[in-house]
Amino acid sequence: MNRNSQLGLMALFVVACMLLGGATRLSTIPWLIIEIVSIGALAIAFARPHNVRMISKERWARRLATALAILLIVYLAPLPPSIWGILPGRGGATKTYALLNISPPWLPISMTPAATLSSALATLPFFATFFTIIRGGHRFIIATAIAIVSVGLLSAIYALLELMTGGRKNPRFYGEGSSPEGGFFANSNHNVTLMLVALILAAGLFAWLRVESRDKSVRGGIYSVFGLAGSTLILAIVLNGSVFGLLLLLPVLLASALIVRNGEASAKPLLVALGGVAVALVAGVLALTSPKVEDFAQTKRSVPGLNRVAFAENTLRGAADFLPLGSGPGSFQTIYPSYETPSIVTDVFVNHAHNDYAELVFETGLAGSTLLVAFLAWWVFRFREAWSRKMPRSALSRAASISTALIMIHSMVDYPLRTATIMVVFAFCCGILALPQAADINLRLSEGPIRAHRRRRTRHISA
Repeated sequence: MNRNSQLGLMALFVVACMLLGGATRLSTIPWLIIEIVSIGALAIAFARPHNVRMISKERWARRLATALAILLIVYLAPLPPSIWGILPGRGGATKTYALLNISPPWLPISMTPAATLSSALATLPFFATFFTIIRGGHRFIIATAIAIVSVGLLSAIYALLELMTGGRKNPRFYGEGSSPEGGFFANSNHNVTLMLVALILAAGLFAWLRVESRDKSVRGGIYSVFGLAGSTLILAIVLNGSVFGLLLLLPVLLASALIVRNGEASAKPLLVALGGVAVALVAGVLALTSPKVEDFAQTKRSVPGLNRVAFAENTLRGAADFLPLGSGPGSFQTIYPSYETPSIVTDVFVNHAHNDYAELVFETGLAGSTLLVAFLAWWVFRFREAWSRKMPRSALSRAASISTALIMIHSMVDYPLRTATIMVVFAFCCGILALPQAADINLRLSEGPIRAHRRRRTRHISA
């Protein structure tokens, strides 16, 4: 298989994950397809020629994968009843065995072993994307960034069309629970996350293409295309009605202006950002005054037991009972109902804590918390490197740093990383940040071929 075929298959993998991975239910056929394709993508990535300089940047991901594999073995390894019974949070099950006069069998640490295995397999898209970015080269990075922005834009257009036609249910894999603002997602909040990230990555691509293109007519086309795409994304974000999207839209626009400016003294990026703010304000006024848009920017915060604060409180209470080991990856949906207040329980099913950090502690205890802290330390270092003045300017690496920050902020009040789509986007951005001289991607892509061409031409003239 030649290089172009490999790049094409890896790009197809990313697009497939983004189009099929808009839901969090791991037992669906789309998730099975994604996991199988992820294994193939990993095989292709590791079959590529080795670059010692690049491969050395995989170490943290290799260590993370190793740590997750060890955790999986630990959580699934059966323990004798004498040990399992004294683990925190297992007292209720032990009493049940005693009341039924049944000898407890050997059991794993995880309260839901099958769900734990499913959760482990669900991480395959992350590692497949990360390793393909590291080993795919800079052409693949640009192609993937374009694919992410394109899918985000298509999802925005799809959501806008659904709103314009009266909010019909989307013909997707996610059943009747999908909202008309969801685009390619079952949850509209996750759609707004993708659109915000697409807006940021579009700024990085715009800055790269502006440097790469020397023809004024081509530059004019670039301004038109990205201006139309940005306006569409902003309009869809506002009409989505997500509180998170509305709160983060202005900071995202300002960050995009800094990325586009990329060290230049031109005021055009700031003017573009102000234009985006104006579009957002106009769209917001139209949305708020439109009788067709119901429950705009509303949450269920005022409903007892059905708000994110209550979810987090119950989750942390359960996490304290299961410390230091947790209840096991993937066990939240099974264990959480026992911590709900019976008098206010309704027919609403709480599938996640709407706070990925609290849910991580709930399921994995101190082990997961330690891995999270280690990752955050790595991310802070890479974030500073991407924005450091000592490093060569790079719009794309800065866009990746802001995109990861955005997704992690949203994870405080939701669960975007539980979808394969956002997981792939997050892995893509982490791959960019992990590259050697990550802040130099833009410079090498734009200046390298031009300088080489100039050198060849100079030698030819002198001859």
